[in-house]
Order: sequence, then C-alpha cells, then structure tokens
Amino acid sequence: MSAHTPGPWVWEGEPGSSTLRSAHGDVFQYAGYENLWPGRYDKAEDAANMCLISAAPDLLEALKQVGNAYGCFAGCTASLAKPGECGQHTYSCSVARSAIAKAEGRS
Repeated sequence: MSAHTPGPWVWEGEPGSSTLRSAHGDVFQYAGYENLWPGRYDKAEDAANMCLISAAPDLLEALKQVGNAYGCFAGCTASLAKPGECGQHTYSCSVARSAIAKAEGRS
C-alpha cells in the first residue's frame, strides 16, 4: 500500500457535495450520504464526517507523537491480553499501534 496523501486536508463546499483538497493541491470528491443513501441523508452527520475525514492526517501524526512520548514503539509488543507487560500504558499503546497500523494499511 502506498502512503496516504499528506495533510493538511481542507473541505470546500457544503455537506452533501464537497471537495477535499490537500496541501499539495490534490482534489478528491466527497459524495456524502445524499448520493449514497437517498432518503436517509443527515446533513449534520455528513458535516461531522467531513470534519473527521479532514482531520485524519493530523490525528495520525498526533497519535504517533503521543505514542513516541509514552514509549509505545520502543520494543513494547504486549498484546491486549497481557496488561502491564510494558508499563502502565500497555493498553493505550496497543490501541495506538493498532490504529496506526490500520491507518497505514498494515492490519
């Protein structure tokens, strides 16, 4: 899997029919619920989804920074079934590593 488009990402337009633009000028269309599930469209939910999607690169970077600060990537490979193996942040570190792997297409 290739790397994701670097952030920041910015929305242009309104919920339901919008364009997501990257810092490098890449443009992505976002159809929203209106086109995917006619009759079940919720503009507020669509707006919330737009916020979450545009924050994804920033959230990934922040999670990596916090993980580094807590030592989550310094050889700790404890599973969720072995709490405390790598210190008090084992569960949080495991969740962080799983989320990062998912975002990077490694899970």
